[in-house]
Amino acid sequence: MVVKVKKFLPFILVLITLAALSSAGYFYYQYSQNQQELLKLKNPKLASDEVREIAAKVGKLMELPKDEEPTLATVTDLEKLKDQPFFQNAQNGDKVLIFNSAQKAILYRMQSNKIINVAPLNTGSPSAEIKPIGIVIRNGTSSTGLTSKFEPEIKKVLPDAQILDKENAANTGYTQSIIIVLNESVKKEAEVLAKGLNLSLQGLPAGEKAPSSADILIILGKDRT
Repeated sequence: MVVKVKKFLPFILVLITLAALSSAGYFYYQYSQNQQELLKLKNPKLASDEVREIAAKVGKLMELPKDEEPTLATVTDLEKLKDQPFFQNAQNGDKVLIFNSAQKAILYRMQSNKIINVAPLNTGSPSAEIKPIGIVIRNGTSSTGLTSKFEPEIKKVLPDAQILDKENAANTGYTQSIIIVLNESVKKEAEVLAKGLNLSLQGLPAGEKAPSSADILIILGKDRT
């Protein structure tokens, strides 16, 4: 069943059974690149004050898109989501804030007051998808194996981030590790990552080439050896 929602999402929502939306009716949410399993989103006319309450809590943990009221949903059938990367660490009862205009999806757990995952919402195609954030890690030192050792640290902050490549930087003289945002649509996620890893956000250093397919580039320095 597909009907209008309060803010009318201009795409089909698929691959997740969710309840407690902030608007009336039913709609589908397409998640990731798998378009085979359709799971309905049920809307019990959730009061807008609950949306504001949850958005306020999440807003204390990260900067949220401005001038936009999100759509709120609750994960109710985790078993049907177990193969979906975005919900890999989700639990039944987790909340999902969907910012349509800003193209952001935030998975939040009220019990522990933690952000579980954040992902960009790709609405460039007829149907939307939440795609993992692509990260490239470069070793800016002469120490071997540094990128592989650092990968688990990234996963602790952004569990569903996709490590696209691990390679050497243009030079081995980096003293401090840095994060470079290559895709402005994931800037807020990069800020969360920087805070979680205690790294600074900087521009692309001279001599380094931006990997074309990545959203974020991390260059590791001697502070991580």
